[in-house]
Amino acid sequence: MDNFKKVKQKQIKQYEKRRRKYRRSGHFYLFLATMLGLLAFVLFFSIAPLSEVASDIIILMVFLTSGVSCVFLIIVLTLRRHAIKSATLLQQFIDELQRALRNKTLEGMKTRVLAVETNFLANDDELYTKKFIWRYFLEYLDIKMIWDKDEKQDRMWELRNSINIPAVWMKANPLNVDTRDTDFVHLNWELKLRLRELFFKRYGTQRVILEDLGNEARRNGIVYERFLRNKKVSKKLKKFKRVAWVFYLSAAAKMKLIYFVDSVLQDRPYVEQCDEMVSLIRDKNDQIRKYTIDFWRIHRRSLKFYLFEMIWLALLIPVLIIAGGVFVNSGMRMALLTFYLGAGIVVTGEMVLVTRQLRDLKSKKLVPSLIASLMGIRHSMCCSAGANPEVAKRYEKCFKEVEKRFMLTVTEVEAVKYAKENVTEKVFEKLSDECLALREEKDRQAYKYYERFTYYRGQCIKYGALEAFVGLLVIPVVFFPFTAQR
Repeated sequence: MDNFKKVKQKQIKQYEKRRRKYRRSGHFYLFLATMLGLLAFVLFFSIAPLSEVASDIIILMVFLTSGVSCVFLIIVLTLRRHAIKSATLLQQFIDELQRALRNKTLEGMKTRVLAVETNFLANDDELYTKKFIWRYFLEYLDIKMIWDKDEKQDRMWELRNSINIPAVWMKANPLNVDTRDTDFVHLNWELKLRLRELFFKRYGTQRVILEDLGNEARRNGIVYERFLRNKKVSKKLKKFKRVAWVFYLSAAAKMKLIYFVDSVLQDRPYVEQCDEMVSLIRDKNDQIRKYTIDFWRIHRRSLKFYLFEMIWLALLIPVLIIAGGVFVNSGMRMALLTFYLGAGIVVTGEMVLVTRQLRDLKSKKLVPSLIASLMGIRHSMCCSAGANPEVAKRYEKCFKEVEKRFMLTVTEVEAVKYAKENVTEKVFEKLSDECLALREEKDRQAYKYYERFTYYRGQCIKYGALEAFVGLLVIPVVFFPFTAQR
């Protein structure tokens, strides 16, 4: 018992060291954000005095510097939130481990510590946080209906103070995943149809609809996850968590945190393993490694897309300058045509970039939950399975259940397709001829469905571009009366 405690106390010291590092990073980011905020404020309000004594180029540079400072301010505040959240999760992890180490028996201590470590590795922070704050979100909608401003502020302050997210990651057991999908497709579609009723509804009506939908979705765990990941619901929860000062980890911050904890847990030898266990661990290590490499590749590509979007949107500045020059030299009609053409090209390109970016972001956002679950089960298996082939089969079933749950709950087609390809490539040789024939037939059907899905997504981009062009007509129509008077 003393030896086991010594190993775990050594690991806790590493967790505590990393927690302090996250705290220091949070304080540094706060200081940096304060400086950037002051810089943006000073530069923005110095533009008017400078306009009387400085040239247009200097004023433009000051304005652009103020805008860049605001962009960096948003980035720094985001990094601070992730650092504080990581430190909070590590503190919860340390507290749970120390509580588990107080167990009086060695077997009970090992069992409890293993459960804490497994649950923490498999933590889906965003999903668990959404589930926890759902009832507070409904209360927030009640507060929005209050007309008295002072009472509304008091109730909102009480709500913020009442939200204290505990170690919600301890409530879910990654080794006991519910994949019952009876009629979940029909129920999920019914909920989607009812979500359309939220459009142009008052807060009171929205609250009634969302409460009914939440109660209905809880009938099936898969539907409830898909409901919380729904775009409309996520937007409303995102707005609420900003107001209530509640945050969850980004995909990249989560990956860094769980890989740090996993690296600490790898410092001690695991129990003896049978051949089936060694083969299963090797396959899952390869799968986790491939998912991780692809995740960071997509993450880097998405950051590049943000840069491309900024550069592309910046093209609106020369479009406006050129349109202004054409208006001075060639009149109103040519200026409108120039603006309409240039802005239309920029907006269409932006739509294509955003659509492509959203596909990457959804995959990047959801794959870490699968990686975390696989890592948690792998850790539990390596610590407790031993050289028992039957236990290895049981853990293999756990892996399959987690992978199936991921494909059922994820709402992005590319992420499901990617996971399916990685899961099934290892089991083809185990299938009979009849199963192989059925699989090939269903793969052909799925390919046709995917082709049609891609076609419709392309049509959406085209119709969206057309809407953007028509929407741009509003700008010259609004400004035409003013220019006509001149």
